[in-house]
Amino acid sequence: MMKQTLSVDLHLHSNNSCDSQTTIDEMCQTAIEKGFSVVCFTEHFDMNPKDEGYGYFNFDKYTHDINQARERYNERLTVLKGIEFSEPHLYPREFETMVNRDFDFVLASIHNLEGFGAYWSDPERLKPSYPVKRLFEVYYQEVLKAIRFGGFDSLAHIDYPKRYMPTRYEPISILDNIVDELVERDIALEINGYYSEVNPSNMICDLYEKHGGTIVTTGSDAHRCERIGYNFERVDEVIQHFNFNPVYFVQRKARPVL
Repeated sequence: MMKQTLSVDLHLHSNNSCDSQTTIDEMCQTAIEKGFSVVCFTEHFDMNPKDEGYGYFNFDKYTHDINQARERYNERLTVLKGIEFSEPHLYPREFETMVNRDFDFVLASIHNLEGFGAYWSDPERLKPSYPVKRLFEVYYQEVLKAIRFGGFDSLAHIDYPKRYMPTRYEPISILDNIVDELVERDIALEINGYYSEVNPSNMICDLYEKHGGTIVTTGSDAHRCERIGYNFERVDEVIQHFNFNPVYFVQRKARPVL
């Protein structure tokens, strides 16, 4: 296993997200101890009433926490202000209002599917009439709709369901359209270290490369201090194998990771 060289983690969650109990200050301290130079907090913003995060995000509190961290760590760590907006294409007005605020980085994701709710980790609560193959097809169709809607900087954990499902399905025709749209719209592909294999799979990375995709962002999806930079050795391997160009965003403008 090669030594990790990445020092930029653009997918972190603090207690400004419903599923974390860790403060931004605690995350920043750990990031510095681990040798990171740039971090971005991408707190969950969920508009689906079925999601546990619905109504949780407080922009003013989040801004206060970010500003405090910047003042405290500005000479040791670049602290970026981001957001992870779920299903942006389904909530265009709310999306436009939110992203016009002072974010450095806007990450989009698909967490909920109509009829599925947010129960990926509990197969018994998924619709029995939707086998794994159908679930992945519906999921990727929703991803494609989000990309065509656009307006965000990077797409998070593109093959997200594989974290929870016992098997996977990769519909080539839909994925081919997805990576083509990513490249056409200049949206970065996130290389996410949360899952043991990383998201996305080598097959999806290969498709992205074949369509001319090079721009990626790197994130651990950490909700706790010890997960910052998780699996970044493997993330690094993926980037070097496919000759991807990692970037980070400041005021919505991409900068190369040097």
